[in-house]
Amino acid sequence: MMEADRLKRLRTALRSRYELGVLIGEGGMGEVYLAHDTKHNRSVAIKILLPELAESVGARRFLREIEVGAGLQHPNILTIHDSGEVEGLPYYVMPYVEGETLRERLQGERQLSVEETLAITRQVAAALQHAHDRRILHRDIKPANILLSGEHVLVADFGIAHALTEAGEERLTRTGLAVGTPAYMSPEQASPQETLDPRSDVYSLACVVYEMLAGEPPFSGPTAQAIFARHLQESPPSLEIVRPNLPQGIQGVLERALAKVRADRFPDVKAFAQALESPAAHVPPPTLEVARALGRRRAVFGLGLVMAFLLALVVFWRFARPPGPDLNANKVVGFPLVERGGSAGEPGEGETAAVFVGHALQYSEPLLWIDGWPELDVEQRADIRLLDREGATFIARRLGARYFLDGSIAAVGDSVTVGLRLYDVQGDSVVMQRSRTEMDGKRAVNQLAHRVLLEILPALIDPGRSVDVSPLARQDAGAVASWLQGEREYRRSRFLPALEYLERAVEQDSSLAYAALRGAETAGWKAHFDDASRLIDVALRHDSLLVARDRIFAQGLKSFLDGSADSAVAQIQLALAEETDWPEAWMLLGEVYFHLLPKEAPRDSLAEAAFETAIELDPEFTPPLLHLAELVALRGDHERASDLINRFASAGPDTALMRRAVLAVDCAGGTPMDWPAVAEDNPHAVFEAGHLLAGGGLYPTCAEGALRSAVTSPRISPQDRWAATIALQGLLMAQGRIVEAEAVSEDLLASGQGAANYLLALAPLATGTAITPRAGSILQGVEGRAGGDYTGLRNLGQYWLLALWYERRAKEAPGSEERQEFLDRIGRVWEVMGQRADSSGVADDRLLADVIGARLALAGAATEADTTQAIKLLRGLSPSGPRSDLVSSPWQCLAGERMLLAEVLEFRGEDRGAYRTAAEMDFLPCPVSLLYLKESLSLRLRATEGLGDTSDAARLRRRIDGLGGE
Repeated sequence: MMEADRLKRLRTALRSRYELGVLIGEGGMGEVYLAHDTKHNRSVAIKILLPELAESVGARRFLREIEVGAGLQHPNILTIHDSGEVEGLPYYVMPYVEGETLRERLQGERQLSVEETLAITRQVAAALQHAHDRRILHRDIKPANILLSGEHVLVADFGIAHALTEAGEERLTRTGLAVGTPAYMSPEQASPQETLDPRSDVYSLACVVYEMLAGEPPFSGPTAQAIFARHLQESPPSLEIVRPNLPQGIQGVLERALAKVRADRFPDVKAFAQALESPAAHVPPPTLEVARALGRRRAVFGLGLVMAFLLALVVFWRFARPPGPDLNANKVVGFPLVERGGSAGEPGEGETAAVFVGHALQYSEPLLWIDGWPELDVEQRADIRLLDREGATFIARRLGARYFLDGSIAAVGDSVTVGLRLYDVQGDSVVMQRSRTEMDGKRAVNQLAHRVLLEILPALIDPGRSVDVSPLARQDAGAVASWLQGEREYRRSRFLPALEYLERAVEQDSSLAYAALRGAETAGWKAHFDDASRLIDVALRHDSLLVARDRIFAQGLKSFLDGSADSAVAQIQLALAEETDWPEAWMLLGEVYFHLLPKEAPRDSLAEAAFETAIELDPEFTPPLLHLAELVALRGDHERASDLINRFASAGPDTALMRRAVLAVDCAGGTPMDWPAVAEDNPHAVFEAGHLLAGGGLYPTCAEGALRSAVTSPRISPQDRWAATIALQGLLMAQGRIVEAEAVSEDLLASGQGAANYLLALAPLATGTAITPRAGSILQGVEGRAGGDYTGLRNLGQYWLLALWYERRAKEAPGSEERQEFLDRIGRVWEVMGQRADSSGVADDRLLADVIGARLALAGAATEADTTQAIKLLRGLSPSGPRSDLVSSPWQCLAGERMLLAEVLEFRGEDRGAYRTAAEMDFLPCPVSLLYLKESLSLRLRATEGLGDTSDAARLRRRIDGLGGE
């Protein structure tokens, strides 16, 4: 975000013409602000280029070139009203469009219907054809540049990519900035020497069409270079797998539009759009020419092999073997050491020694060690001797590293020799190799490797520079050995032995920050949250022994464990900015989306993308497979879910950890389940499987069987029984089985858990059903304990319950005076909570005060402006407690407030926003969300019918029918 001083000066400089408002968008080129055009009395959007971009392209020349885009006038092109320069930054002014971008639409819905896809494509193609007829290319067609306002589609930033290219192509290349977005760029855009024509925009539009239908672009990858390589080499994945019911011929139309050679594509966007409208006409029937072609194929087969080989060489040279200047001299890839001779210690010590050397190397910033282990295939991991010099060089080049380190450990009798070799990839030569031998039989392999590293280090740093890389070497050798063993077990998802090793390491040397950091991660996987919090505190007390990126990562993990979801996301993204190819950081980001409630949405898609990235970066890093399998199973893809579970199981992980996922995937796939028998062995896994299966009402029968067995299991913990009762009660209420739901809570009450009264009172308030005499009596008791000044309650949940009850009574009040009386009571509860929050400084007190304040604002709203303010307050609410609070405390999840927000958006006619907000209910990590299940599905059904999405409406009806009840 732009610095405050610069933004203030910009506001002042623009004041004579524009009143600059709030930031409404930001991206790779600049920031977009809502503004008021005082001359024409209209709302506009002002885009201000980033300072580094302005410096690279030159403001004046950019403004001259931007007039090209400004001259385009078409109903589907977002025009440019004005442009200028202020504070050295170019800006341009566009109409402000109410609505959303296609990127936002796809984040909420992922896949669009064929009808909607064609309607959007038709209008985008019309805009592009208008520009192409005037010899203007867009060069950056992507979902973020396509605006949707009702049924009307507008293409934004027209001519901006052209202006950037023409104004500063050479300087952009030098500074590392690029024009275009890798996922949507044509193969010729990856080559700066190529001259572009309209068929490049055809290719980009085809990528967007593919994503609208498939839910993701045709080509993706962890880096821009990887994506470009796929654009050059691979055919787009078949749509028939993800959308088998698409009209015949669409796959063929897209394959032609996505042809690598532009001569093979449609000649213009108009022809492409017309082909999509009638795809069946583009399915070629078998002909004599096809038969002849098959015959000719034998004749040209040898030539084809030669051409394919030459093309492979070109691709290899361009992407796998970048030229020397592209190799980063600060990057060093480290590979496991080869173990020769007799045993030098524990099996796999060559791997752990390399990890130790790598961590030591990172203390010499800006050197960056890259673990080579994730890049190895299965055979190489089993026997590192299979990795030859050419293979190591290939990996280093692909990672952009100039150097790699490998070596060996040799044991003969009581002596151990460790050797390291530093290889210069760019020069194709060995820079230095050194070895040392330990004769006293102690076999301190890690310390020995460290001493060898000290001899090699001068070849990597500036002459005369003194660097202390010995912090790890100064720490207890036994602690280091335990830490490295824990690292090995963690990589294989063997969390119980990993935690034992890591705890032992911290006991032996509490300053071993890396062991404490990994221990905190591991304890979190085992749901040992107290241990996780203790260990992350140890790591942060000694964070001076962590390198910069790991300090940021540790802070993100601390925020995750504390339940500060938005802070965790921000910190982990900062860590990923330091090192994008970091599987553990991507996995932790996925964990935040999966277990907590950050404001960024949709959480399920973001979690899945993070887990997928972690696995793509390191296919043998097994922890992300677990949650990914659960997410895939909930989408109904049982085959892939089972495959992911099998991959996870092949690493020999903790069986208790994978039990929940196996149970959920098996039941969702139709396997008969003996839930009571399973609950005798592992009631916690049964509860978690039931909660997962109940989400979104997808598998109500499976979910009920699991939750009932968990609730009645004599071995279940009180905390799990409480959470399972909440989930079961919610599922039964969603099915209209109100008497059974009340009986579940009564059973819990009979077992001695007085908190069940809370559930008996909450159920009718959350679902809008009639308040039973039992619930009414409980609510009156809460009001009595609160006292006339509302200070008598100590339980925050009871304050929330009281506010909900008054809100219900205000809605049902027969007259305005009675209604105002109950609104006043909510106001007094809000004031009491506000005073309590001010005096205590406790985050939960403040959150509840904000919750009641938002509800009060909405209940008392009399104008559209009041409603807008209430929506703002509801959207600003964010849970702040740890994961355990979200599970056990019904109010802290804010499920009721999310549902309320969805209802208000629906009332205002904002069907799409209402749908997205209600859809979040399927993926909340708290059991109380099931109380709102039926209401959430019904609202989404109304929204989809209003939007004309018949396929989604049919899916939602099936879910509602599957619940049964009224």
